[in-house]
Amino acid sequence: MRTRVLTPLEILTSVLYGYLGLALPWNSTFGVVQGLHFATVFVAGIVIGVGAWVRARWVPKAALILAAWVGIPTFASAAGVVRVITEAASPAVGLSFGMVLLGACCQLAVLVIVVRALEIPDAAV
Repeated sequence: MRTRVLTPLEILTSVLYGYLGLALPWNSTFGVVQGLHFATVFVAGIVIGVGAWVRARWVPKAALILAAWVGIPTFASAAGVVRVITEAASPAVGLSFGMVLLGACCQLAVLVIVVRALEIPDAAV
């Protein structure tokens, strides 16, 4: 499998979540916990992106774990988009929600690519 196609998706996710982590107020417990989530995604995205570029063997499994950590778009995401549009949320809320959704869409693409690349050992017969 050509894992290099994962590199731009992982780097884009990393950049989006890195920006969101830097934009958070780190003065409350909620902000710190959410910031740690964003920081974890930032670091993992960079590491997996670089690993994909050099075609490391561990990349498909690590990318699958990151996709689960970030979350992929669901009907809840679609409901969030509808809510942001219909309730005329502030531009900052719309932008941050859009960035999270774009990162989740990147991870959905990664998930589809990686599931095709996973090697499952033959079952004992």
